Order: sequence, then C-alpha cells, then structure tokens
Amino acid sequence: RCVIVLPGEYATPIAMTGLANPVTLMGYSSVSAQLTRATTFYVQNLYQGPLIGNDDIYAAGIYVLQQPNSAVYGLTFDEGAVFDSTVVREPQAFVSDQSTGVKFINNTVSGFTSRQTLVEIARSSHGALVQDNTFTGNNNTTSTSMLVLNIDRSGTTGSPVVITGNRIENNRSTVGGYVVNGTIGGLGFNGFHPIVKLYDSTVDVTGNTITNNTAETIFAAATSLGADSPHVVRMFGNLLVNNTSRSDEGQIPRPLVNLFNMQRFYFVNN
Repeated sequence: RCVIVLPGEYATPIAMTGLANPVTLMGYSSVSAQLTRATTFYVQNLYQGPLIGNDDIYAAGIYVLQQPNSAVYGLTFDEGAVFDSTVVREPQAFVSDQSTGVKFINNTVSGFTSRQTLVEIARSSHGALVQDNTFTGNNNTTSTSMLVLNIDRSGTTGSPVVITGNRIENNRSTVGGYVVNGTIGGLGFNGFHPIVKLYDSTVDVTGNTITNNTAETIFAAATSLGADSPHVVRMFGNLLVNNTSRSDEGQIPRPLVNLFNMQRFYFVNN
C-alpha cells in the first residue's frame, strides 16, 4: 500500500499498526518530476506506543508499531508549538517500534527545540534503513538534552540497522547525559550526551555528512551486555568536519566519538 500525500501542511499523529500489508507514506514532491511545495507535517500531537515492563515510553508524530517493511519517504517535519512539557510531551518526529525492515528515506527534520529524541529506531526494529535524510538546525539549550537520532536495541549481525547518506548539520544539544541500563562489572555508567546514540544495537554508519554540530560528543555507542555483547558498530567513509564537542566548565573537552564497552567497533576511512 502506498499513500502519496499532496503538497501542503498537515498535523500529526499518524500511526501505522495492525495492517495486513506494509505501508509506504510518501511526500508528493519526492515522486513528482515537477518542482512542488513540500509535504510538511507539524509535529503537534503524538501517538504513544505500548508500555512494556519498565521500558521507556515511546511517542512520535509518525509511529510505526509492529508493521514490518513500512516506509516514510520525502516528508518535512516541523516542530510546531511546544507547550508545557509537564502537561504535553514535547514533539518527537518518528519512531519505529518492533518493526523490522522499516525505511526512513529522504526526509527533512529541522528547527526542533524539543527535549525528546527526534527519530528513533527501537525495540528489535532490525534491518531498518535511515537514508538520505537531512537533520539540520535542531537546537536544544534547555535543562534536558535532545537526541537527533537514536538506535535502541535494534540490528543484528545478519540484519543491521543502516544509517547512510544523511546530512547531520548545525544541530546543537548543550546539556544532559544518558545512563546505560543495567550495570557492567558492578559499575553503572553515565555517558556523554551525543547527537547520535547507538545502544545495544548492530549498526552500519556509512557515507554521512556530519558537520557543524555541538554536543558533549557527536556519536555515542554503548552496550549493557559486557564482553559477551554480540553488537557491532561500523563507521565507514563519513565526513566529520567542524563539529564541537563541548565540555562543562573546568572539564576537559569531550571526544567526537564516545564508546562504552563496545569491543566490536570499527572506524575506517572517515
């Protein structure tokens, strides 16, 4: 099933779940040979996914839940108004939850000031593809940090999550950190807060342009599983230029790439 959305402005939420076949949601400008206006979704209201045990609560403007091989293609995501976060959860653009083979391609995510993760591939969304998107001008300066992209417990050796050909530029997240769920060797871990986080996941990061971002670290990869972790992260052929790894006052500057217990990490030709 393919749904082509005409140029214009639309409000969220949209949920893809419980359907017999995969769904592809496409912006008209991405399939038309003519130059047209963008298909813009203002992320105001969110669809909230199921709460599983003590897991995080996932919510997003466009939410793919247990709907394998679905795709979102050629859309523009805008923040819309941000209300008091104690009443209404702040905007988050997209989540793939328990959905294998999902594709997020040729979208633009820009202008967010939210304290949420903007795009998330989560909970066994193996084989997901994040390709040719533009993440730019997202700027969080409040008391809790924003992640531009988070891969959470997704990807296997045979079916990794692939992040390729994206432009991740001019994003800023100035405060916060993250905690590795569980402990390793009896020690908990507070990680430097990144622009992109890869957690308990197998991911290939290739051919991305990553420039002019500011955060405690740009990429963070961590596992809670210790030396026996099967997770592999491969970063090949990415351009990382003019990124600023900020530090708190009196602290040493942070690294551009921060690892925790990632014994199978490859950083080649970047």
